[in-house]
Amino acid sequence: MIKNARNLLIKTLHESGIDLHPANSMRAKPAYPYLTYNITTAYIPQPFTKVEEKELIPSNDSRFEHDVAHREYEQAQMTISISSYSKDESEAINACKETLDFFRNVGYEKLADIGLIVVEVSTMQNRTVNIVDHYEFRYGFDVRLRFIDKTEVRLDTIETFNLKGDIDG
Repeated sequence: MIKNARNLLIKTLHESGIDLHPANSMRAKPAYPYLTYNITTAYIPQPFTKVEEKELIPSNDSRFEHDVAHREYEQAQMTISISSYSKDESEAINACKETLDFFRNVGYEKLADIGLIVVEVSTMQNRTVNIVDHYEFRYGFDVRLRFIDKTEVRLDTIETFNLKGDIDG
């Protein structure tokens, strides 16, 4: 679900005119200004939210009629760090603020519609670094998202068995 949540987030932002690039990538840097994302905490399970469900389903084994589908649903959260990069400080601040506003306003609804709930948006922080003889202006914030994590396994069943031999005892 984490990969799916990330992909849904990136797609929704892209459709809203916000292009994010992976922060930890070996690809060449995009042209300034640009935005990156980094999943800083991939999975934060929430206590007391797990729901289990079991259902008889047709068996994959022709010797048996049924198997059991065991599903677990759990609310979980992830934290994603968003950063803007530019040679110009004002440009970096503005790009960061526009993205932050997305999560606080229209993006909240768009993401909720696809099962990602914005739990918290942090304050915008200066993340500027000195690179040899110039500064790369960086501003960013963290956003915490809640989603439903679904796990499903198929459990084989033993519907009949034969005992052979003597039972001592």
